[in-house]
Amino acid sequence: MKTLIYIEEYEIYQEFDGRQSIFLNGNPCKEENAKVAVISKNINFSVITPENGRQVKKSRFNKYLNGYYKNESYFAAGGNGTKFGIYHALTKNIKKYYSLCAVDFVIPYDYLVILFLNKKMKVEDGTSLLFIEAAADRQSEAGSIYKAMAISNGFNIFPVISFKEDMFNENLNFLQTKLNSKGIKIGKIFTNKGNEKLSILFPEAEVVKFDTKEFFDFFGSIENSTPHFENPDVKFKKLDARKNRLRNMYIAALILFIAVMQLWIIFLNNNIRNEKKRINFLNNNIANLSQKIGKDKEKLAFNKHFSSFHIVNYLKWLISVFPKDAKIKNIILTKSKNHYMLYGHGFIEGGYKKFVGDYNLLMLNGNEPQPHLNHAPAVKILHISYDLDKFDKPSFNFYESLK
Repeated sequence: MKTLIYIEEYEIYQEFDGRQSIFLNGNPCKEENAKVAVISKNINFSVITPENGRQVKKSRFNKYLNGYYKNESYFAAGGNGTKFGIYHALTKNIKKYYSLCAVDFVIPYDYLVILFLNKKMKVEDGTSLLFIEAAADRQSEAGSIYKAMAISNGFNIFPVISFKEDMFNENLNFLQTKLNSKGIKIGKIFTNKGNEKLSILFPEAEVVKFDTKEFFDFFGSIENSTPHFENPDVKFKKLDARKNRLRNMYIAALILFIAVMQLWIIFLNNNIRNEKKRINFLNNNIANLSQKIGKDKEKLAFNKHFSSFHIVNYLKWLISVFPKDAKIKNIILTKSKNHYMLYGHGFIEGGYKKFVGDYNLLMLNGNEPQPHLNHAPAVKILHISYDLDKFDKPSFNFYESLK
């Protein structure tokens, strides 16, 4: 995989050809994937310092970034819990860098330098330093193109400046002036191309030489897990896939919830149905019990008003009412609402003449109170009807309402 440095100001690529670092125009990928370090004024760097220097949890910090830089591409680079470095740029610019060639990886050049110094050059904490890297420009007679940056406490102080060799003094003087205005004293200078003017401008700084191959080898060894600008198209696809997955999970959860609710409703309906059956069964039992109690009450009321003693006395009275020759075939006692009905049938053996002779006696006895019925219940008048059969044998029917 190729490793390229893209300088947007000059719209040229820098690569290492195995012997030296050189610049190329056009598309240098040649259908080969590449990692690209970008030097651009469109990439911004900010240092975030939480209030009162308090430690900030990663989740809270990510929530802050998602809210503050939601309209940009960004990533966090370095930090000790009280300070955080953030690289951010418009998403359209990051898309442009990924479209330069077959790009798999985009990282700011200054962050690449900081990683290189921290992992390879073993820079002491708190040391302020300069990093100056040069490459030959085959397309220009001006010689090399320099890239310079200042680093303090693990963060770049100013944006990377790039310049031709003939502007070396002016740019280094400008950089020194900015450092002096901030009271920053350079302790070390790392460079891949020595220049006697460095010792003149920064006499107290130690100059450390590094090899260009070592720098590009380190660049090629960086894992994709290293913080970098993600490809927006790929990121959006991942976000869409995640949204779809979350949507599908939500729909599945909703379907499961609805299914559980339906099962719960079925369970409740079954319980209600079973409870209704139990209530109906109980109501039927209550109705049956009420009916039985009603019958028992009727029986008790009947027994109360028509005890066996009263019935015997009443039947004695009834038999005494009829003539001596009268024969009673049957007597029926039934309940009707709040009273009882007495029905009976009989005949007179003495014949018609005997019947005529006893008729007045029968009616008299039926309408006058009898002394031996003092304990009998109050009764209405006994109703009697008479008839003659085909042998002129008189028969009679009687009924009476008893209360």
